Amino acid sequence: TPALPNCLQKPFVPLSRTAHWPDATRLDHETRADVLERLFDQVDLAGVETVVEIGCGDGWVAHALAERFPRVIGLDINPERIVSPRAGNVTLAAATAEQPCIREGSADLILSIALLEHIPDPVETVRSLVPLLSQRGRMLHVVPHWGWKVLQFAGFYPNIVRKRTRSVLRALSGQPKARGVKYYSGRENNNPRRVSRRVWYRKFYPRIHGEYDSHLAEVAAWRPGSWTRLFEAAGLRVTRQIPMGIGSPYLFGISHHLRPILGGRLQCATTFELEPVATALSGAGDAADCSRSAGLARAA
Repeated sequence: TPALPNCLQKPFVPLSRTAHWPDATRLDHETRADVLERLFDQVDLAGVETVVEIGCGDGWVAHALAERFPRVIGLDINPERIVSPRAGNVTLAAATAEQPCIREGSADLILSIALLEHIPDPVETVRSLVPLLSQRGRMLHVVPHWGWKVLQFAGFYPNIVRKRTRSVLRALSGQPKARGVKYYSGRENNNPRRVSRRVWYRKFYPRIHGEYDSHLAEVAAWRPGSWTRLFEAAGLRVTRQIPMGIGSPYLFGISHHLRPILGGRLQCATTFELEPVATALSGAGDAADCSRSAGLARAA
């Protein structure tokens, strides 16, 4: 098993101590560290030199990858999230997947973590990334599984009780009111058009997580078969599916308590390893040519 990057072996120090976005929190970084640890353990990344991360946020994952790969490029649609544009072998830039400002054929690996569910047209976005891949390039997309919705509803009301209890205890002890995490650009979540204006709905019912019309639509879209059809429509072939473990929809550590109890019985995300269909067909053609040559040699 390859050694893990140093930042996965020690507590993470945020790149900016005044960050105003949710993925600058400790527990969310721990969840991302778990994802990377599992990827490094199960995916053969030998020969990868240039990694492009789509939706890099504050750059935590990009800097973790930079301890393993020679060159890492992180792209995010919002320039306010880019804390340090260039550091060592890491380059962070504000760009979209459709206009990434990266030379075609230069990426050995394209990675996204919990991104595609927040994109209105994920098929077109993934299709636009294909030309960036090198001849043997691959994609790894970590996407939610419908089990995530189970945890979202199961943890929503306990989280309300936790927050209210904490507020009461702070008030009784004379401590100032705790400020919640403020999302960047004044947005309340990654999908502002999905935020209800009704106070009771926001406070007492789970929000729709991604770019979907309902919770049921998310359950249907997050089935592995639905993701497979999406990637095939974008011109990719699924070479492998990796079930990911429990990750908390809320940043209060429920995953750490449930992992020992549930183990691998509840899946919250799936990692898809993908390659362009053209590459897959080329590989099949090469294998056929080799078999044909071997047959001719035996006949001779």
